[in-house]
Amino acid sequence: MSDHPAQVRLAAQISHFLALAGERMRRPAGDVMAPDDDLAFFEHKAALFTRIAAESPDDELRQEVAARARAQLSEALRRHGVGGGER
Repeated sequence: MSDHPAQVRLAAQISHFLALAGERMRRPAGDVMAPDDDLAFFEHKAALFTRIAAESPDDELRQEVAARARAQLSEALRRHGVGGGER
């Protein structure tokens, strides 16, 4: 891995996201996630994929994935009753 600080930060963000995703996958079926934990996951996902997409503004797939992650965050915010789907 590069010693470049931005790459190190991105790698740390990806690692954190994968840890959060792993925790979600290991939850027993029917185990409801606390709203704050659910929102934190989708906030982190949206921020990470938006950052990755920003590095390649002409990459349509990255832009689409980031847009989907932001839409998932908006849906989670609405689901948990956070004003207008924005926080």
